Amino acid sequence: MPRVVIAMPAYNAANFISATLDSVLAGTCLDLEICVVDDGSIDRTADLASSRGPRVRVLQQANRGMSASRNRAIAESDSEFVALLDSDDLWHPAKLALQLSVLDARQDVGLATFTRRCF
Repeated sequence: MPRVVIAMPAYNAANFISATLDSVLAGTCLDLEICVVDDGSIDRTADLASSRGPRVRVLQQANRGMSASRNRAIAESDSEFVALLDSDDLWHPAKLALQLSVLDARQDVGLATFTRRCF
């Protein structure tokens, strides 16, 4: 079981999903799984995501919207933490590692966000 599941809804995201997945997979946190929920795409979204390797799991469903897609990814996860990622966003390589370090150090903290001021 990976420590973090990244819930990523994707709908017709073929133009940018590879860069998004690369930004996460190039990060310093390795104990993760990216759960891409292809929400009824009619482009190559699912194929591109599936080709990214074993840390990317692709679920497919009829179009139900972003919230339903996120909820499905979370429901099918058994990870300690959940991170949310849109299919057209890019992450800094240390994002998850920095967030996990805060969560590990501070048991009174239950949510970690990320801003540019962190660097």
